[in-house]
Amino acid sequence: MRDPMRKRIPRELKHDIGKYIALFLFLAGVIGFISGFIVADESLKARYDTSFDEFNVEDGHFLLEKKASKKLIKKVEDKNVDVYPMFYKERTIKAQGDADGDVFRLYRIRTKVNLSDLWEGEYPKTADEIAVDRIYAENNKLRIGDTIKAGGHRYRITGITALSDYSALFRNNADTMFDATDFSVALVTQKGFDKAGDRGLKYCYSWVNRKKNISDKERHDQEEDVKDALIDAVKEESVVDYVPFSVDDAVLGEIKLGSVPVAVPANNIEDFVGRQENQAIKFAGDDMGKDRVMMVTLLYIVIVIMAFIFAITVKSTIEKEAKTIGTLRASGYTRGEMLRHYMMLPLIVTAAAAVAGNICGYTFMKDICAAMYLHSYSLLPFDTVWSANAFRDTTAVPLVIIVIIVLLVISKELRISPLRFLREDFSSRGGRHAIRLRSGSFMSRFRKRVFIQNIPSYIVMFFGILFSVVIMLFCLGMYPLLQHYEDIIMDSGMAEYQYVLKEPCKVRSDQAEKYQVKGLKNADSRGEDVTVYGIRQRSRYLDDLDLPDNKNEAKISSAYAAKYQIKKGDTIRLKEEYKKKVYKVKVTDIYDYEAQLCVFMDFDRFNDMFGNDKGEYAGYLSAVELDEIPDSKVATRITKEDYATITKQLDSSMGDLFELFTIFGVVIFVIVIYLLSKVLIEKNAKSIAMSKILGYSDSEISSIYNRVTTIMVFASLLICLPLGYLFFKFIFRIMMMFFTGWLTYYIHPSVYVKTVVIGVVSYLFVHMLQLRRIKKVPMGEVLKGME
Repeated sequence: MRDPMRKRIPRELKHDIGKYIALFLFLAGVIGFISGFIVADESLKARYDTSFDEFNVEDGHFLLEKKASKKLIKKVEDKNVDVYPMFYKERTIKAQGDADGDVFRLYRIRTKVNLSDLWEGEYPKTADEIAVDRIYAENNKLRIGDTIKAGGHRYRITGITALSDYSALFRNNADTMFDATDFSVALVTQKGFDKAGDRGLKYCYSWVNRKKNISDKERHDQEEDVKDALIDAVKEESVVDYVPFSVDDAVLGEIKLGSVPVAVPANNIEDFVGRQENQAIKFAGDDMGKDRVMMVTLLYIVIVIMAFIFAITVKSTIEKEAKTIGTLRASGYTRGEMLRHYMMLPLIVTAAAAVAGNICGYTFMKDICAAMYLHSYSLLPFDTVWSANAFRDTTAVPLVIIVIIVLLVISKELRISPLRFLREDFSSRGGRHAIRLRSGSFMSRFRKRVFIQNIPSYIVMFFGILFSVVIMLFCLGMYPLLQHYEDIIMDSGMAEYQYVLKEPCKVRSDQAEKYQVKGLKNADSRGEDVTVYGIRQRSRYLDDLDLPDNKNEAKISSAYAAKYQIKKGDTIRLKEEYKKKVYKVKVTDIYDYEAQLCVFMDFDRFNDMFGNDKGEYAGYLSAVELDEIPDSKVATRITKEDYATITKQLDSSMGDLFELFTIFGVVIFVIVIYLLSKVLIEKNAKSIAMSKILGYSDSEISSIYNRVTTIMVFASLLICLPLGYLFFKFIFRIMMMFFTGWLTYYIHPSVYVKTVVIGVVSYLFVHMLQLRRIKKVPMGEVLKGME
């Protein structure tokens, strides 16, 4: 037999259609955005993962000073790899607008390795045509048909493309951040390549492993084999040359004055990069998926807020229909049947919102969210994939959260006896026990009575405001937090110039100070990168860094300590990637350095720990540019300009997302305050109607009910600011554990001011709406349910 209670569900939905439509639209919008983000993230990642085989992406490349001989290529290919020439030329371009003065790296159209894919247009067919990278074209407003001048020759843009080996536009692999604004890769025909001239021609060679589907460890070993073979091949091609020397250089009794024969390499290795270390290939793939934690956390906070709103709405309905429930219970309906009935509408609305949201997520919202990634990375065209994670995070988990919270809130209400339902007695002690209020005017005592009678509702409103404040801090605070991080980055340089060398190089400048550096991994399950520095005692550039002189002791950066909650006296464990040896280092102190997860050791103790020769160094810190170091010996040079590139790229990548978050935070704040205050008015509809019968005006009634709510909203807002700060700090820490590196938690004072202002303005808007609702309460409301 069909349960007749089901017929009440459409009537209940119709009675509160405005409220449920608002909840549905908001939930559908949030779920749609998060679903679209997850689907876009996984679709782009799936395309990225399949591109390695589909586009024959290199397993590494090396750069030579001169064109490689057939013998050299043969020796490298004997290591079970195929080698392909990937020559390029860099040219400064002239164009209208922001692109003028930028650097283009010109390649010939690829046919065998590191293939590309078109987003728009077609590949060049003549010497005067060029295809440019999509993200660079977007950032500099270049379109098909535009003309640029590179190396003194004009090219017309015929295609917008993406290169499989440049998903992130790193000009140099050692750069701290990619640059999709001032640097681009481009494709031209063979004639177009020749047309650019031979100046600055770079002899780059890519290799592809013949054995596919190997582990990271096997890939690393293969890279080492290729490197060793390349070094041996270069040595074998050395030629004998006679180098003059002075008397001071001679060793008495061993050589004659004049000149000495030495082995001079016929070629030189200028760069060597494996796929695992190639940031242009790996950076985007490593980044994708990390933002999902932040998005899903935001979704769960919203779902918890919505669950409490559903719960208080259903609780209000139960109290309003108390006599009906009492009659049904007395007629034989069980508590479980009543519980299932009142949980039905929240589940229906949530399920419908999840379905509608996922439809939006898989259609237009997916493209909007994908644009956020595509605005940062030069990814390949992608196809939408089904995401089990999107279903779990936006449908299954929200339904479970709604069920648990609504069940916990309303199950207590349904435990009372049918007789107490009929008497509309919901007091916890089984009867009405009014608190005697003697002090104050009649209106003051009336407001106190309203507050006492609605304490449970105000408690729920308090938690709703708390969650809303957390979201406001999240949405309004992330952009200032990023700006704060940018300021830290700009001020964090150890010196004006920081050089990392490929090989030792003596300099005469008295500003140059030797230092050591080594990249290690945390010896835990995450294996996060940690940089270890060897710094001279009493360094001129880190003069406040007093380093321990004992073996295996060091200071760590405040960022490292904050992320892993490391204290003075703790021991950290570090290891080299693909190796089993673990280095144990005792932390003697925390050094205030927030830009990087790093360890600071004494220069000599560094060399002792890692088995280096005494005095061995990796580079120089300097207050001036060291022009005497040849570019061929510089692996990395870090300056203030590099830090500016980082901040500019962070603004470009994440600025739009934070603006969207801000709008989202304001909307949810207004909705929470509106729905909770609406429930309070509905719950007190009979009292409001009785007040009208007794002759009170709408403004007087509003001063009773709305003023109490106003005081509670403002008081809750002020109390929730410090609580929200702590709650958001806790959530932020959890999110950051899924990210590489560390962003120092920071809330700009203006965020608190904005949160309060938005809260006040939102409530004033809601207050006007509730005043209209009070005016619409009919006097006949008091007669409903009377015997």
